[in-house]
Amino acid sequence: MFISKNKKTYGNYYLYYTGENGLRKSVSTKTSNRKHALEFLFNFKNNQQKSFIPSVKPLNKFSELEEKVMQYVRSNFRKGTQNIYSITIKNFKKILGNKKLNEITSHDIEFYKSCRLKEVSPTTCNIELSTLKSAFNIGMKFGWALFNPANSLHCHFPIFLLRFPVSFQMPRFRGISGFLVQMNPVNNKY
Repeated sequence: MFISKNKKTYGNYYLYYTGENGLRKSVSTKTSNRKHALEFLFNFKNNQQKSFIPSVKPLNKFSELEEKVMQYVRSNFRKGTQNIYSITIKNFKKILGNKKLNEITSHDIEFYKSCRLKEVSPTTCNIELSTLKSAFNIGMKFGWALFNPANSLHCHFPIFLLRFPVSFQMPRFRGISGFLVQMNPVNNKY
């Protein structure tokens, strides 16, 4: 946040600041006097700090967040998505219990991930992890949660084994791969 003179407006000071969406914004102080512009800056800072005080008190327990998020999901998403949220939150509570929101850490999320990988496929686990991340983001959006412990979360990617094509026998595959190596323009010297 700073003030600067704008030459296009006959030397008036402008206050430049970063808005809630992360973009730079400017407001005219309507004065060319530096002292009055600094007073405007001071008053603007005080008013902006007061406006960022959340009017909603953050929730305490995960079960409270579950109620609010599910209420939001029921009114905004389709039935299939509602089921995914419901199953994910139920499994999270089953594994970690009804913890306080400020006590849930990224370590807890990793523990949840490792427990779920023993029970379900990696793809299902990825869907549940992204749903959990989204649930915490909904909580942050409305001020129910102060932070998202799932932000540092990385999905589990399955490792696929390299296999030979099913339609070729091994000798035939070697023959084709040898031919392709010979046809490589890097190896050929014309």
